[in-house]
Amino acid sequence: IRLLSGYHKDREQWNEFFRPKKVRIKLNNRTIAYADLSDNMNWQTVKFTRPVTVRPGDKMRIEFLEVFPEIRRENDARIAITQIALMGKAE
Repeated sequence: IRLLSGYHKDREQWNEFFRPKKVRIKLNNRTIAYADLSDNMNWQTVKFTRPVTVRPGDKMRIEFLEVFPEIRRENDARIAITQIALMGKAE
């Protein structure tokens, strides 16, 4: 999985939104990976420890466990990932 963490309209908007710091990735309600992300505007890659096959009808979920910045702003729950790309080969 590759992703752009945060809201990438511009640097100001990126700073306004929380960005995922630690995520859990589930496939069909089963945890397949945990990942620690960096707090930057670059593409980030999450690699799995074993091959993962995603079939039509499967459901993948990314759960946010921790966010950047760690200091919570009152009444603000906006967390963003701008883009997610599944990488691999078709079977």
